[in-house]
Amino acid sequence: ALPVLRGAAGAETNAVAITFDDGFQTVCTEALPVLKDHGFRATVFLVGDCLGLSSPWLQPADGFPRFSLMHANEAERLLDSGWELGGHSATHAHLTGLPDDELDRELRRCKSGLRSLSGSDPFWFAYPAIRRVMLTLSDLPFDTSRLIFPLAHLTPWVPALSHALERE
Repeated sequence: ALPVLRGAAGAETNAVAITFDDGFQTVCTEALPVLKDHGFRATVFLVGDCLGLSSPWLQPADGFPRFSLMHANEAERLLDSGWELGGHSATHAHLTGLPDDELDRELRRCKSGLRSLSGSDPFWFAYPAIRRVMLTLSDLPFDTSRLIFPLAHLTPWVPALSHALERE
């Protein structure tokens, strides 16, 4: 699906993108071997500052279990297997509730961490915990033609946005 989204000439149009948000360790231990056996690759959207932690944004008091997140060496294993890494913010913050300066730091730290890990700028970004977004997308430190919006929030992938959307 990635060549289709990138507009590659002759790309297969009956494509499916397999993606995983957050970077749970089970992506490496469970999903990677199964997908590899079937010749599939995927994209994992990592929470940059949380590698090796236990999903600090999930609160057991709210009924959510914590999950172990992959370490940097596991993310490198995915890269070595032909997978792609994308950004999912630095801390899984609710981006629409952040002041502009914090939002900028959150996204830049995410991008910088992924660049350090993979050696290149991330190609994809998926918003964590999105409801509505207000950002001047041309100011983002990611190429805004490559944003993924989670389908769980009924917002489809948007090829290019150049205007601000309503903030909560």
